[in-house]
Amino acid sequence: MKKLLLLASLLMINFLSAQISTGDMAFIAFNADGDDDFALVTFVDIPANTTIYFSDSEWNGTAFGTDENDFSWETGASVITEGTVITFYTISATPVVSVGTIVGTPGGISTGSEAIFAFLGTGPRIPTTFIAAVANASNAFGSLDGTGLVNGSTAITYSPDGVDIAQYNGTRTGLAGNGYLAQLNEMSNYDLQDTGNDDHNDGITPDVPFDTTAFIISTIDSTLPSVANVLVTSQTTLNVIFTEEITTATAEDLANYVFNPNLTISSVTYNVATSTATVTHAGFENGIAYTVTVSNMEDVSANVQNPPYMSEALYFNTATLGLIITEIMYNAPSDNSNALEFLEIYNTSGSTIRIGGIKVKDESNFVFTFPELTLAIDEIILLATDKTSADTFYGVTFLDMPQGISNALGNGGEVLQILNSNNDLIFEMDYSDDAPSPVSDDG
Repeated sequence: MKKLLLLASLLMINFLSAQISTGDMAFIAFNADGDDDFALVTFVDIPANTTIYFSDSEWNGTAFGTDENDFSWETGASVITEGTVITFYTISATPVVSVGTIVGTPGGISTGSEAIFAFLGTGPRIPTTFIAAVANASNAFGSLDGTGLVNGSTAITYSPDGVDIAQYNGTRTGLAGNGYLAQLNEMSNYDLQDTGNDDHNDGITPDVPFDTTAFIISTIDSTLPSVANVLVTSQTTLNVIFTEEITTATAEDLANYVFNPNLTISSVTYNVATSTATVTHAGFENGIAYTVTVSNMEDVSANVQNPPYMSEALYFNTATLGLIITEIMYNAPSDNSNALEFLEIYNTSGSTIRIGGIKVKDESNFVFTFPELTLAIDEIILLATDKTSADTFYGVTFLDMPQGISNALGNGGEVLQILNSNNDLIFEMDYSDDAPSPVSDDG
């Protein structure tokens, strides 16, 4: 009996130690044209008979939606060695995987806004450990809350939005897993295409089939640490998420963080488990753009950050009233219809509104965040999917929504929202090309 118990214990230990963790795999290629394809690399040995689930439904912070598709990948009876590239071809037709088998119906990948999640779980859409994710639009994940994934590290977003096909062309030798994740989040390390044609077999790089050259995984961490993402969590706090574990001493050194415009920092608390520093400061002003520069971070292998990291514009805006959508052109009467889509937003509040950080979004294709601007009483502001074309055609000035997404405003109608930086609803409407909605905006 003791021998049986010992054997069972050893088997359980081996099982647990062999489990795949967040960041142990990454997407290296994505194709939303033709019959749809993608590829991943594994930074660890994948145990025999592992089941990995995939879903392209949005995550809402606690669960996947009920739309879109999901399937599982049964890895097969042999260990898949670290560095192996696994390809998934023609997933919207007859799926073909380079090793193992596919169970279920993957479905297609959208050229406009799509995300794919890879995870361990107890069944389809029942994740226990998220491994990796990829998207071709900034809002396509839905939310990464509760996944343990970090945009800019274990979750990769291709840029610009709406990329049709992408393939990593960077180094495949000499780095540890965290180093490859950093390289995989640099868009300069990709061949990208996004045209109105079928890009996956046009003879222009990238094309399918993908490059399956194996990655050589180093046991030595020589990658300099940096910042994967910065998230505003309240008026007085933000989270700085690092690309890897760094020393608590450098993470909690207040001098390593500088705001512009200046904000006094009162404390920094570092969470080793999530590689996240929570910075507490004097407080953002509503609608004002800030940046934070992070420098001098040292990882646990004594690699020191270089160069410093400077964030994109950060906003906090709690406006809840006074902005409405007063006009939509979603199908302009032109052969260049998709480039001439626009929205008109009007200030009904009776006072000037700072709109920096306010977001306009639809159901799935885009999220537009206003830069630091003010909107006067009874003033309108115009947003176009292609500023250059819209300025010329309509003879007025638009703000550009640089989404790279064809037909961002659905011709059949959809829900549009205006949200503040806390995602509180300011305005919502549902337009349609069916009566009683006006038909003048529909071609």
